[in-house]
Amino acid sequence: MGELMATIKRMTAMDHKIDRKLTPRQAEVFTLYGKGRDPDQIGHSLFISKKTVWTHKGDIIRIMDFKNTHEFLINAIKWVNFNNNKEE
Repeated sequence: MGELMATIKRMTAMDHKIDRKLTPRQAEVFTLYGKGRDPDQIGHSLFISKKTVWTHKGDIIRIMDFKNTHEFLINAIKWVNFNNNKEE
């Protein structure tokens, strides 16, 4: 139970940080990565180039203090799953 509460606190903190620090477009890119989309799919969905998707990804990594792409992707997936569970 303690581990679950720690995860909820961590995800809630990330949720607030995303709302405060990321632009709406960056949050969309983060969410789409979390849903398993690749840069081509994200660019097509948002009507932006793949290069712009990569720029947003780099900015998100920097803003959110992720160490690398792996940490970015793990957190994007967790964040999407956390938000999907909140809505149920």
